[in-house]
Amino acid sequence: KILTDQIIQSSGDFKKFASGDVQQKGNFEQQAMRNAVDTACRDSVFLLLDQAYPVKVLAVGDEDITINVNKDLVKEDDVFNVYEEPEYEEDPDTHEMIPVDGKQIGRVSITEVGAKTSKAEPVEWMKVRGKGKKMKVKKMEACDVDSIEKGMVLRKVSATTLAKEKAAEKEEARGAFESRF
Repeated sequence: KILTDQIIQSSGDFKKFASGDVQQKGNFEQQAMRNAVDTACRDSVFLLLDQAYPVKVLAVGDEDITINVNKDLVKEDDVFNVYEEPEYEEDPDTHEMIPVDGKQIGRVSITEVGAKTSKAEPVEWMKVRGKGKKMKVKKMEACDVDSIEKGMVLRKVSATTLAKEKAAEKEEARGAFESRF
């Protein structure tokens, strides 16, 4: 299974390739594979860079924030959790000071990407704990931009986590609907 934002549909000799608002006809398995490899490479580079140079808030505007990540590493609608500045704890074995993320205060979605920085706005989100019948879902309101401060750390939310939250939200809505009958 290839995780990518492209969809390939096949029906007999007809094949359609769709990515965002763009649709093309033809044989696109190789293009989809190239795009999946590109996405995996970009995500791997992002994770490595994030360890040394985490994404941080550079400036806070009236309705959005500016962060220190560019168009090469993120795209519009990517989602990040926002944390208070990290605290440093000493590793008992190596005595190295290790940053530990502070309290999560919200979540933002990328609205604009630039050559050196990007803009993001707070969004509401679902907090999901557990699995199956033990799963608990809590809807979290979008944080106020005023609660975000310069220097706060952002961590990218994985596609898997976003899919899990979306499925949990649908399940919760279905349960609420069925309970009315």
